[in-house]
Amino acid sequence: MKAQVATAKPVLPQINFDAATDEGRMFVFRLPEGYTGTPTVHGLYKMESANAAKSAEINIQIAAFSDGDADWSATAFAATNTEDETVPAGADDAGSFEVAISNDDSIVAGDWICLLFWIDTSDSDFADDFQLMSLEFRYE
Repeated sequence: MKAQVATAKPVLPQINFDAATDEGRMFVFRLPEGYTGTPTVHGLYKMESANAAKSAEINIQIAAFSDGDADWSATAFAATNTEDETVPAGADDAGSFEVAISNDDSIVAGDWICLLFWIDTSDSDFADDFQLMSLEFRYE
């Protein structure tokens, strides 16, 4: 067995969101057949640079599709779910957030979900990139 020269470190993929431009990404997944309850979206992120006493407005929108639905391309997202997040002060420090999803497009078990995550820069004051590393859809 070859000796390891350096200590292995995790490398997490990330999606960068610029401080000056509204940017978003869509994620598609299927709700489990046992889905019931109230959804929340949890995320893990870090900041590219130091941001003492700064914030990011995190927005989540949901569009739900059931098998057999017509006109998928004409479906609109439900109203925005928003969380004002105070970002970590130090560069590369981990932060986490939770967004309660009250506007959920009447999702039901088995639906296909298109989740839109975006940062509203007009209501944010962070510098450099907001670096999203993970999203998790939970329900209780």
